[in-house]
Amino acid sequence: MSDIQMLFERLNGVEATIAEATRDTSAPLSRGAEAMLRSLERRRDELREMADALAAERLIDVCDYRLVPNRLNRYPVREVGQSLSRFQDMVTSFFAAVRDNKARERAVYDNETIDASTLNLGYSYPGSLGLVMYVPNDQLLLTETDLDVAVSTIMGLVETETVGEVRGIADRFGKAAVRSFYVWSKAHTEADLSVDIKWQRGKEIKYARVVQPAELERVQGIIKVADKRDDSVNTYEGILVALNVKGQGSFKMAFPDPEMTDISGKLDKAFPQHRPHKVPSRYRATLRKITYTSLWSADERIEWELIDLDEVL
Repeated sequence: MSDIQMLFERLNGVEATIAEATRDTSAPLSRGAEAMLRSLERRRDELREMADALAAERLIDVCDYRLVPNRLNRYPVREVGQSLSRFQDMVTSFFAAVRDNKARERAVYDNETIDASTLNLGYSYPGSLGLVMYVPNDQLLLTETDLDVAVSTIMGLVETETVGEVRGIADRFGKAAVRSFYVWSKAHTEADLSVDIKWQRGKEIKYARVVQPAELERVQGIIKVADKRDDSVNTYEGILVALNVKGQGSFKMAFPDPEMTDISGKLDKAFPQHRPHKVPSRYRATLRKITYTSLWSADERIEWELIDLDEVL
């Protein structure tokens, strides 16, 4: 067992004893019990000081993750488990994108990436439901480490207010990362659980925020309408079976190849509406395929725009 884990084990024992000593609030504590409680609290504070110093020395980050129920003062096991496991998945998703400098579409990671971003349970403490986790963060950089960038982005995403901001994060970190945030946030909005997160190294608190379900619900709404758009332009040869040049315009093309489905859509702004076209007739069509990918689900939507037509004689 590592030195830091041994300290956390001792802290866990002291916290459990304090929780037991203060469980019965129906009667005041005796003088002896109060003295014992003060002694336990002093010991807890000493162990926390030692843990902070050791974490700073060993380049270990500590995450204080405190769940706060907003109704009924209860902690449903399923939602608590989801909050923790999805938080871990989210940290790994953002960390992988930073480490590889690659926006990821799928949440598939190698063992090295998973190990480097895994949060280990240190100890728990009373006062809502508090859990302290730790992870080595030993990149010797003067600026932010990969883990720092991942966590700061997660914290910043809570404050996102525009579709453009969400798309910018998706472009840099990928759909997998944004979706992991959405999935984690759902555990909190569905159970009405707030979470107080502090991420620190020794006594230095790098990031701290109390996240409320209402904030997460607002960001969920932005993510839902921030579909990622990808455009590609290609030429297809087929039969123009319908063309409407009025207003925004529309078209439909059919193809002899049985493996190709009909394509219909609207006219691009550059489409030469003044030129005569025959319907039905064979054409070589320049088409723009627009693919909208949902950032929060597996859904995908495709739209087509007709840019130009060249008749095939």
